[in-house]
Amino acid sequence: MPELRELSEQGDCSKQLVDFLYNIGYRLTGSHQQTEELVKDVFNVPNKDAAFSLNIDTALRSMCISYIKKVDDQHQHSTMLKGNSKNKIQVALLTLSPLQRLVLVLREIVRINYSEIAEITGMDKTTVTRLLSSGRWTLRKHLAPPPGQSTLTEKYNIAK
Repeated sequence: MPELRELSEQGDCSKQLVDFLYNIGYRLTGSHQQTEELVKDVFNVPNKDAAFSLNIDTALRSMCISYIKKVDDQHQHSTMLKGNSKNKIQVALLTLSPLQRLVLVLREIVRINYSEIAEITGMDKTTVTRLLSSGRWTLRKHLAPPPGQSTLTEKYNIAK
C-alpha cells in the first residue's frame, strides 16, 4: 500500500485515493458494507466540484470523522466478522474498541505521527498515546502464541 505522503504528492489519484480509503475503512470496520458507507460519506458533499478537489488529508480526515460519528451513534464495540475472518490480524483488530482501532490503524498502517492523529481525530495527544498503548497491548495478547505452544524457531529448529 502506498504511503500517505506518496499519494499526496501524486497528481490525479482518484482511484488510488478510493482504494486507500477502502483499505483503511475495512481495517476499521471489518465489514465491506460499512466500509462502502464510510468511503461514500467522504465523497458525499453538497457541492459536486468539492468532491473532485478532495486531497488525501481532507479525505482521510473526513472518513475518520464519519467513523467516529458512527461509533458514537452506535455506543457499542464492533463485533462484525470476528468468527468469520481468516485473517488473524483483522480478527485481532476487531477485538479493539473502535477508537483504539482508529488510532492504531492511522499510526501503524497509514504511518501518521501522533500529533497528526490527534489533529485528524480531534483528540489530545495524550489520549492518542494512551489508546495506542492499550490497543497494542490487546493485539499482543491476541496474536502471541498461547503459553506452552512452541514458537516457529523451536518448531523448525531454527537457530536464534
